Amino acid sequence: MVSCRTLSVLILLWAQFATFQVVQAMDKFDWDQGRVFEKIDADFLAALEISDEAATLKFERLHLAAKAQLDELTRLACIDVQCLRELESVQFQLASLAAAHPALLQQARDVVHLIRVRVLAASQAWQVSDAALHQALYRIIYGGRAAIEEALVQSNQELDALTKFSPVPSAAPSVMIQGVNVHSGDVLLSRGGAPTSALIARGNPYPGQFSHVAMVYVDPVTEQPVVIEALLESGVVLTSVEEYLGRTSLRILLLRLRANDAVLTANPLAAHEAATYMYQKLQFEKLPYDFSMAWENDDGYFCSQVVYKAYKKMGVPLWAYKSKVKAKGLRRWLGQMGVRHFTMIIPSDLEYEPRLAPVAEWLKLDTLKDDRYDSAILDVLLEAAEQGYNLEYQWYQRIPGSVLKGVSVTKDMLGKEPKIPKGMSTDAALRVHSLTEKVHPLLKASLKHKAGAFHQAKGYHAPYWQLLIMARDSFDENKLALRDYLHR
Repeated sequence: MVSCRTLSVLILLWAQFATFQVVQAMDKFDWDQGRVFEKIDADFLAALEISDEAATLKFERLHLAAKAQLDELTRLACIDVQCLRELESVQFQLASLAAAHPALLQQARDVVHLIRVRVLAASQAWQVSDAALHQALYRIIYGGRAAIEEALVQSNQELDALTKFSPVPSAAPSVMIQGVNVHSGDVLLSRGGAPTSALIARGNPYPGQFSHVAMVYVDPVTEQPVVIEALLESGVVLTSVEEYLGRTSLRILLLRLRANDAVLTANPLAAHEAATYMYQKLQFEKLPYDFSMAWENDDGYFCSQVVYKAYKKMGVPLWAYKSKVKAKGLRRWLGQMGVRHFTMIIPSDLEYEPRLAPVAEWLKLDTLKDDRYDSAILDVLLEAAEQGYNLEYQWYQRIPGSVLKGVSVTKDMLGKEPKIPKGMSTDAALRVHSLTEKVHPLLKASLKHKAGAFHQAKGYHAPYWQLLIMARDSFDENKLALRDYLHR
C-alpha cells in the first residue's frame, strides 16, 4: 500500500500537471505536462527511499550544479535554452527532495530564489518580447514558485513571511517599511483576496499569482511614503502605506529598476522622477479607471497603466512582453465586463520584466492556502467559459441596478465614491456582483468543505491537482443552484 507520505508529496508534479492541463485547453502556454509528471514522480519516489544525510548530500550536489549553470548563463551573451531546461529540472528536483525531507525546505526555497534573481538578471540581454523567450522566463520563475509553494503547504511549516532578495541599490529617496528599505519609484505587485483578483491573476495566457500593481512615491523632504495606484472604485489615487498593507493581500512582491539600467546610469533619480511625475499629475487631474484596458490612451488609467505611463515618461518601456488574450471564452467574459483591448499589460507579467529586480516578498502560509482555493475555482470557471458558460444575473436585478448606476453617476459628480464605478456599465456591474457575491462564495464554500474532509481522511492537505478535481466536482454539483448566475 502507498503511504500517506508518498501520496501527500506527489503534489510537486501533479500541481504542475493539473494547472497546465487547464492552460492547454484554453489555447495557452503548454508545459509538456506528461514529461514533467514522469520526471518529478520518479525524483520524489527516489527521494523517499534515501536517508536525510543522503538527501542532504544530493541537495548540495544539485545546488552546486545550479550555481555552475547560473554562472554559465551569466557568462553567455545570449540565452542558452538547454541551460534553462537544466535549471528548471534542478528546481523541481530540489523541491522534490525538500518535500520528502522537510528540513531542506528553507534551503530549497533559497536556491529557487537565487535562480530567480540570477536568471532575471541574465534576461536583460534577451529579446523577451519574443514569446518563446518569455516562455523560458515563465517556466523558470512560475515553475519554481509553484513547486516550492506547494511543498510549503504540504510541510505546513510557517517560514519567514518576509523574503529579501539580493540588494538593489538606488539613489531615490527611501523609507523603512516592515524591515525593507523601500525607495521612491519601487513597484508593488500584489494578489488581492477578491474573486475578481483571482480572475485577473489566472485569466492570462501565462496564468500568474498577481492581480494588482502600484508604485511608491517618497517625499524627498518629509520622507513620507504613499502608494500610487488605480482602483476600480475610484480611479487613480494616493493611498497611505498603512492602508495599502492593511488590505487583504495574499502576497506582495516589491520590484525595483535595476541600478545598471541605461536610464538610471544617465540619471540616478529617474525612478523617483517617474513616481514624482505621476504624483504631481494627480495634484491637477482626476484620472478615472479605464475598464477598456486601452494602455496607450490617457482618458483613464487601470493599475498597470499607472506604472507603465510613469516609467515611459522617463524613457523606460516596461512590459517587454505584452500578453495577447486569444481564448474565446475569456475574451467573452472580459468583454462583458468592459474590456475592449486584448493585447494587454497584465500585472503578473511584470514579474518577468528584465528591467526590474525582485527586492522583497511578503507571503504567509495561511494566505497561501487561501490563494490555492481561489486559483482552483477560477481555473475551473475559466474552463467553463471556454465551454460556453456566461456570467449572468437575475432579470429583476436590472431595474435596481440601473437606479444604483444613476445614483453612482450623481455621487461621482459630487466627488463622492460611487457604488458602481465610473466607466463600468450596469450589466458589467451586475455580472461582477454575480461572480463575487454568488458564484465564487458558493463554490469556495463547497471546495473548502471537500478539502477539509480530504485533510481529515488523509492526514495531509489536498494537493493542487486534487483541489482542481474538487473544484470541478463543486461546479458540477452546484450548476442548478447557480443557474441564474452561470449558464450557457
